[in-house]
Amino acid sequence: MPWKKRILKIPKGIHAALSTVGDLVVVSTTKVVTKADLDSGVYSHLWNTTPTNGPVSTLPEPTNGRYSKANVNGWEIVRRDLPKITKTSRFWETPNFGDGSRNGYTTHYAHQKVYPREYFEAPRAEIETELMQRPTIDSGPHIFRFSVDRVLDQKAATFRQDLLFCLNLMMENVGAAGIHSSTATREDYLKTVTIDWELFPPGSVEETVAAFLSGRKFDDAKKGLVRERVMLFDRLKPEAYIRGQGGFGTYVGAKFADDLVVFENLNYGNALYVLYHQWQEVSKRSRRDIVRGADTDFDRIPHTKGWQDAFQKIMRRELAKRRKPGG
Repeated sequence: MPWKKRILKIPKGIHAALSTVGDLVVVSTTKVVTKADLDSGVYSHLWNTTPTNGPVSTLPEPTNGRYSKANVNGWEIVRRDLPKITKTSRFWETPNFGDGSRNGYTTHYAHQKVYPREYFEAPRAEIETELMQRPTIDSGPHIFRFSVDRVLDQKAATFRQDLLFCLNLMMENVGAAGIHSSTATREDYLKTVTIDWELFPPGSVEETVAAFLSGRKFDDAKKGLVRERVMLFDRLKPEAYIRGQGGFGTYVGAKFADDLVVFENLNYGNALYVLYHQWQEVSKRSRRDIVRGADTDFDRIPHTKGWQDAFQKIMRRELAKRRKPGG
């Protein structure tokens, strides 16, 4: 794209504007777009045909740039500023007394010291385009309003980090960025960041799958993922299953102990998280903070080759730690 794609810090003009708007803001800008740019496809990454009949929302392609890629795939930071922690790096099994088929196998774990990693879930923010003014002559320019569909709260601890991300996403795809007051109420905003969880008891695989799908409009691919995860969790006998409510219905998981919870967001389908926090505390977190900080209190299991085996071995180890003597 023919414009600057990245800013390293929040511009002074936007800093000044923050004091003139309410607590809830959106990254938005109005831009004059020439007919030549429209005809040459400068904005074709945001629409197939010029949006003239109402707003059009687009999830930017990861190939559009660094921030568009992070917006779709998430990102991680190696925290070299923190002390190293011990993490399980690999697993292997050996037969007991030389005959695994008769005597079973013993699982071994290799550990190593590594820097903690901080993971950030993909925001999957969309850019909304709306035609504000048509040209007065055929060769004249159009005026569009571009907005990132995320409401940001100036009172939030991560506000400046979130604002810089959204500004860069807009710069990357539009070449300009600004802020405006949001028309959303605080109640509307809280609905976008607060997850309500539903716990339900385990049943048969079919019953559990039906419970996860109830009231959800999942496509066949997501329905297949739900079944796969239920079958995986079922082998380990969870205490309860959990799912997100409302707009967070793609969160599926299972609770194996008060401090052992597994979940995945099916919108991404790229990793499973094993959390070692107390569920009572985890369940109160916002969407962004559900896996927060460095990975000292959780394991992230990316869906690479053999991930199901790795997950089961981690879980068996953790369940054994929590097993009552004589149980």
